[in-house]
Amino acid sequence: MNKKLFTIFLILLISFDTIPCKNLVSMADATVATIKSDNEAALLAAVKTLNKSGGVIYINTPIINISTTSTIQLTSTKSGGIVGVKQASGSYPRISFKNARNKGSTARGFTISGSNQYMKFLTIEHAGDNGIWINGSRNTLDHIITRYNNDTGIQLSDNADSNTLNWCYSYRNIDVKTFGANADGFAPKLGATNTVFNYCFAWDNSDDGWDSFDKPGDNSASVQYLHSACWNNGNTEIFTGKYDYNLGRSLDKNMWTIQQLMASDKNFESNYNNKKWSISNGKIAGMAATAWLAKAEGEMNGNGFKFGSKTTVQSTSVKRKAVYSVAFDHKAKGFDNNNSQGCSGYIANCVSFNNNINYQLPYKFEKWASNWSWNPIKADQVKQNEGLHVPKDKNGATKQFYAIRNKIITNAAASKFDDSVNFDNVIKALV
Repeated sequence: MNKKLFTIFLILLISFDTIPCKNLVSMADATVATIKSDNEAALLAAVKTLNKSGGVIYINTPIINISTTSTIQLTSTKSGGIVGVKQASGSYPRISFKNARNKGSTARGFTISGSNQYMKFLTIEHAGDNGIWINGSRNTLDHIITRYNNDTGIQLSDNADSNTLNWCYSYRNIDVKTFGANADGFAPKLGATNTVFNYCFAWDNSDDGWDSFDKPGDNSASVQYLHSACWNNGNTEIFTGKYDYNLGRSLDKNMWTIQQLMASDKNFESNYNNKKWSISNGKIAGMAATAWLAKAEGEMNGNGFKFGSKTTVQSTSVKRKAVYSVAFDHKAKGFDNNNSQGCSGYIANCVSFNNNINYQLPYKFEKWASNWSWNPIKADQVKQNEGLHVPKDKNGATKQFYAIRNKIITNAAASKFDDSVNFDNVIKALV
């Protein structure tokens, strides 16, 4: 064996021994650094090298706390990224921006303006704005959790093109000062095009699960939602603690709204724990919590998959494809055109239930097949040759979807990933 081949073999052997197989990246990407402690300075220095030369940064510590107010930017066009290493607990690393946010930072967590960048096996939380914002091209997010950020978990905008998100989870994001009007789970909008979501999940966000809102002149040619799901977005009760309280859950002190209620009302937490929920003495965003809630009721949209806006280009070149995707428990629509017209839809093996309207999609369809709908409050608004299917046992089907939902929520809360937990099999089992 020549020296070069032996070196490659040795590196592979060491990698398999120390880094989970799923975390391995192309051997073309040299290791920039392995961060083994809560060391913000080391991470920022490594990112500076990555942006200059490419390569991969491994995060091998439970958490890195960011205290500065600057966004972490990935700007290179050379292949590179940041990869989390599985910890002994089974969880993956968290990068928290809480300290920066509490200093008054309204900055995004990460921005990706470069190309050929990737982030894998990480949780991004508590940013002062988006958890991750992308306007570059050909980037990949893989096994990423974004939560408790002060705007959309993951947003793609400003001519972002050909980006792919695999196994990404986004929940309990809320833009506090604007009463929850903008924080979605995922937002491929405002000029983002050719975005693919594969096995991605969005729930309990203040606005929508997915939002593809366009302004005049935006080009949003293609968005694909594959094997993805969303539920219970736009529910104001989540952010005052009432939703968890009614379900008998412990107080979610990770939410910024809850932190503000606790800071302004010293009895809020003890009352909650003693079976008394009240926000009458609390404040959110510097105003009485009851007044904040009244505003939020009118601002949080509560849609599942929002496919466009009234200014989306009216052309079949604008394509929305959803396959094996699910939306449920929304106060508005499960699948929503949001006044966009003339677009090309490809909707197959999708499920929508327990929404105000399950489907509102007056599109020109390349394909419409094997789609399911039950328990809408208002009638669906689609006109296709094939009608919507209803399962023989609606209650039984609902319970199966909820069981998968609960497993996803539990894993995400622990910053763990289990690719076997998805909705494919329960969709296939519908009869």
